[in-house]
Amino acid sequence: MSANWDTDAALRAATAAHRHLVLGESKVDIAADLGLSRFKVARLISTAQQRGLVRVEFDLPLPVDPGLGDAVARAYGLRRALVLDRAHTGNSRQVLRERIGDLAATLLADLLSTEDVLGLAWARTVNAMAAAVGEGSSAIRSIHEHLAP
Repeated sequence: MSANWDTDAALRAATAAHRHLVLGESKVDIAADLGLSRFKVARLISTAQQRGLVRVEFDLPLPVDPGLGDAVARAYGLRRALVLDRAHTGNSRQVLRERIGDLAATLLADLLSTEDVLGLAWARTVNAMAAAVGEGSSAIRSIHEHLAP
């Protein structure tokens, strides 16, 4: 491919990327329709992403970095790891601590029931989590009574 894409090449790459990434079509099917090899379709999609023609964006309900969370989980053999997304933030340590506490409280709400017992060492982030748990789901409000400072 040339350094500067012409309109036709850019549209072909965008079409292939849209069909694969948005519509879920296989690269083999796209290749057959466009008269290309599946390897060429894969290169088109990859190059479109590298050049910024196509961007993959996640709109998650939590401020997490899914790629880094997955890497941490795989590295330590965990089922799940949540890693706070700090991109583009110049927040103070206190604000980051509160955001981590909110994230931990969300995880606890998903994992614990009122019958569970959770033991934690004291830390400022644990206090932030305890405050967030108090505001969270009713399933873990009783835990908050034991965590609150």
